[in-house]
Amino acid sequence: MDIKSGLKSFRLRKNFNQEDLAKALGVNQQNISLWEAGRGYPSYLVLKKLLEIGAMVEEVFGIQYAKMHLNPVIETTNKELGKIMGEWRATKSKIDALDDLGNIVKQSLEKIEMLESKFEQFEKGR
Repeated sequence: MDIKSGLKSFRLRKNFNQEDLAKALGVNQQNISLWEAGRGYPSYLVLKKLLEIGAMVEEVFGIQYAKMHLNPVIETTNKELGKIMGEWRATKSKIDALDDLGNIVKQSLEKIEMLESKFEQFEKGR
């Protein structure tokens, strides 16, 4: 499938005539007619709008296009997400360790206060 048949397929699925689709995309009907005839291509912004109104990349461009152009993007995104998750886990580990350290310091201070109190009582009793 190429863009001309994909565009028409989407238009028919949405029960749009060319004028309806043109209005939804912010272009004139002649543009739709030319694109469906294979005489020209929509701009990036029009393609983006097409996806925003419910077209699927596979539907408009075909499965081969989607596999060839989108799979590498998905793979790269997954790798980046993996890195971010790894960094997040490492940071969370450090935060947990700091929390543990904070609890130890708090307990130590409480023990010091208790010992100071006992020492003061001992001094008063002498």
